[in-house]
Amino acid sequence: MESLYAQIGHWEPGTKEKLWQRWLWECDCNAPPLDRCFDMNEMHCLGILACLGELLTEPVLPQYELAIPPELMPEVIHLHPEQPIATFSLRETLDQIECLQLHWGPMLTESGAARSLEVLRALMARLGHIAHHAFPAEGAVLDDPQHITALPDRAGWAVVSRKSLRQAICVLFSLLRVHYIVSSATPVAVASPEEISDIIEAMRQHHIESSQDVFSVLQQMVYLAPGQRLAYRTLFSGMYNSCSQVCARPSTHTMRLHHDGECWRRKS
Repeated sequence: MESLYAQIGHWEPGTKEKLWQRWLWECDCNAPPLDRCFDMNEMHCLGILACLGELLTEPVLPQYELAIPPELMPEVIHLHPEQPIATFSLRETLDQIECLQLHWGPMLTESGAARSLEVLRALMARLGHIAHHAFPAEGAVLDDPQHITALPDRAGWAVVSRKSLRQAICVLFSLLRVHYIVSSATPVAVASPEEISDIIEAMRQHHIESSQDVFSVLQQMVYLAPGQRLAYRTLFSGMYNSCSQVCARPSTHTMRLHHDGECWRRKS
């Protein structure tokens, strides 16, 4: 990883694709932190490299440097329709990533898998730019104190905090996996909407002890947006067992943990 970082902007053809393959499918996203990377594991480090790769390898996506056309994103998902992603502040970048996280299903359905991926890659490039540089702590870029870390050797300057960067990488990692599954899936015949609604309602009324792991995981897949379970596990790696302990009831999924980015109810 050190050699890839040293050669950013000068990668050989095919390096970017190999990095993405290793990041999304070949590393353990739940692995303990690496000794040299404080509280980040290999997945987080590769994700940061992937973001830098989107920024520093040609060609740069048009969605990064230009305002995204309204037809590329449903209105409810586009928080800054007149503003190029290249000018987003840290808060705007994280808010837009969170908005995609909460509406990733409608985004894939309404905008299509290819366009959704372009927007996500543009946000990765912006996150990579912000993570790659230091900025004035009270400036226009680092505009949210809860997501920054002051530099001890440069008064008044700061960088993105490892906690916030780690959390954003967890979300991007999960959104990209969902994107791959959706874009490569083969449609099959399904029951009528009325039958599906009856099944969902029956599942909601049926309670099984959270110690039964399979049911607990299925519950989390239904009620949590992509990336929330992984981000929770990363944030509380020393005490993790199951997100259902935190959000066991559907009516309480809008959690106080919102500011830690872990458990809030997915809008369907």
